Amino acid sequence: MWADQPMGSPIEVIAIHADAAGDDNLNKNDEYVTFRVLTSGSLAGYVVKDETSQADHRYHFPDRVFQAGQTFRLRSGTGVDTQTDLYWGTSQTAIWNNNGDTVYVLDPQGHVVESYNY
Repeated sequence: MWADQPMGSPIEVIAIHADAAGDDNLNKNDEYVTFRVLTSGSLAGYVVKDETSQADHRYHFPDRVFQAGQTFRLRSGTGVDTQTDLYWGTSQTAIWNNNGDTVYVLDPQGHVVESYNY
């Protein structure tokens, strides 16, 4: 019975930089969400998505270990993942709406465990 209930999020959104310098679609790496890790461990199976259901933007976290207290950025563009920067890898349009959006974190069962409106 309890297995279907969402657990607390292992990460929290602490900031979003939605309006990249210049044209967002040409500067996707300057569009990012900053997270803080609340619980040490892997984020494999967790997903970040935006509010816009028609675009269905989803980022699947890699199987890597994060430490509690660590902060990192999820950048919309492409690059090589590091401990402080992950890359969504979108080659299409920017992810986050400059005039407001919602960042959702989903657990491996698809439950929303964190949301951040801006």
